[in-house]
Amino acid sequence: MKKILILIIATTLVGIIYGALTVGTYGFVTTAPTTTSTGVNDYNVLYDNEIQANKYTTPASAINVSEIGYFRVAYYPAGTYYYGAIYEDSGGVPGNLVGYSDLTQTTASANCWERASCDIDLDASTDYWIAIYVDSGENKADLFGGGAVSKYRTGVASLPDPFGTASSGTQQFCFYALYTERSTNMQINISDAWKDIEGVQVNIGDVWKEVEGVQINIGDTWKEVY
Repeated sequence: MKKILILIIATTLVGIIYGALTVGTYGFVTTAPTTTSTGVNDYNVLYDNEIQANKYTTPASAINVSEIGYFRVAYYPAGTYYYGAIYEDSGGVPGNLVGYSDLTQTTASANCWERASCDIDLDASTDYWIAIYVDSGENKADLFGGGAVSKYRTGVASLPDPFGTASSGTQQFCFYALYTERSTNMQINISDAWKDIEGVQVNIGDVWKEVEGVQINIGDTWKEVY
């Protein structure tokens, strides 16, 4: 897919961005993984009140995350609950909580993908931390391989916001966030072909900001465009 940047001169500058997608068995994905994890033959135990996170970059379009999951290599007795969460990046460490999933109970089987529903909007081309927090019980999460930076905390009574002072590791977990591109319900005509506008940005003080929503006034009533 081509990346097209068009500037519309009005009272502000507006960028219209098309971007390529990135997919994988961890990080931000467009298809939820279903096959056995491709992780190494190793695992890390996530204990009660522990949170682990890995950093990933969103694609070149604003997205909505509808599911956060991870690959679990061992089964503990029923009653294990967890949250999937996404944090802002703050200078290379997890910062403020952006959003989190429903509190979800693990399935009664081993070597499987655990999935938790959510509704989280994220900006394009931005670093975020995908995290799993164990609320009760214990999990063993598969490792994709060493060499990545992970951040974690233990003994946290509830899902933290902000993430707080974290310890560092080198574990890349099979954490994923399932996403779709956020639609603006707008199109632009390029060479007699209508193209969907995937995202809009506005320049404020020489800094491009993502436009979260647009409204239009019709008959003294504001109508939502997106």
